[in-house]
Amino acid sequence: MLAERPLDCAIVEAFKSAMESGRSDVAEHLLCALECLCGGLEGGGADEAYRFIIAGRGCFCRASRRRRRRKR
Repeated sequence: MLAERPLDCAIVEAFKSAMESGRSDVAEHLLCALECLCGGLEGGGADEAYRFIIAGRGCFCRASRRRRRRKR
């Protein structure tokens, strides 16, 4: 049975949600899952997740977390 949407899309959405919620521990596991899908038809999700991180909306580094806290 095929899902309504590709698996990588669902994982990317969960990854973004985890990052925005400050759950980088969960996001890291989801990123690993996306990397596992890289060889198949649903392989574009890892690229999208990395673009999300690079865009500054989900950087794991301490400096980024401090900047986000100051904005609140």
